[in-house]
Amino acid sequence: MRRKLKKNSFFFLILEVKYIFIELYISRGYLTIDLKNKIIYKHENVKHSLIINENNIELIRENDIFKNILSFQLNKETNNEYYIKDNNLSVYISIITNEINIYENEIIIKYKVLDSDTEYIYKIEVSDII
Repeated sequence: MRRKLKKNSFFFLILEVKYIFIELYISRGYLTIDLKNKIIYKHENVKHSLIINENNIELIRENDIFKNILSFQLNKETNNEYYIKDNNLSVYISIITNEINIYENEIIIKYKVLDSDTEYIYKIEVSDII
């Protein structure tokens, strides 16, 4: 179930890497939401686009130095690109998505980078500003 967000909404981006926990507040000035299937925000000079499709979720992170494209498909291994612009070099990263949950006010993606055997949790919480 999706809910329509008001213009004065904000969200928390929560990244969890095994036992390291980081919580970032992204101000509404950097947030654009297409209520159909896309969340776009900018953080630390990196543009993030989260595109939600029926069978997968794609996360694109990009700035002047790199472009990283991650494709999340539940219980499937995907080959994902990390492109370094100055060197015209692509590095490919294999991941498997263990969990995708889309709730009324949050999206949770749990995945594992197979090359490093590292597990990650990508979580976005959306709330209204009071």
